[in-house]
Amino acid sequence: MTRTWVVGKPTPEQKKIATDLYTVHEKVLAFIKPGIKYFEVLDFVRKELTPLGYSPTLDRLPCQQFSLHGIGLGPFHDPPNHIHREIVLEPNMVLSFQPSVRHENYSIRFEDNFVITQSGIEMLTKIPKELI
Repeated sequence: MTRTWVVGKPTPEQKKIATDLYTVHEKVLAFIKPGIKYFEVLDFVRKELTPLGYSPTLDRLPCQQFSLHGIGLGPFHDPPNHIHREIVLEPNMVLSFQPSVRHENYSIRFEDNFVITQSGIEMLTKIPKELI
């Protein structure tokens, strides 16, 4: 689980990025359901973040960076992850989704954990996502 806090007062730009990420985060969580492939979630995230002005590549900042990965006993990110693009999401998979935007001087990110259910997802983390 990850949250971003600002030391001092957040700038209007930081607030905009955080708000954009919160909005996309909710859309992605509503999109995820059993039977879709890992890469479909990644494509959906890019489709949402790119029109908001976040480059899908590191060649232009601010850029989007996000992670969707399994949670388990692995050393870092368990499958499914970016190497396992064709994996189908199934009930009882425990996953972590971390949308983030990298700016020239900072990154804003937050990460939540959930389990795939028969009809969608069940959140495992319940911590607010407000940039304060």
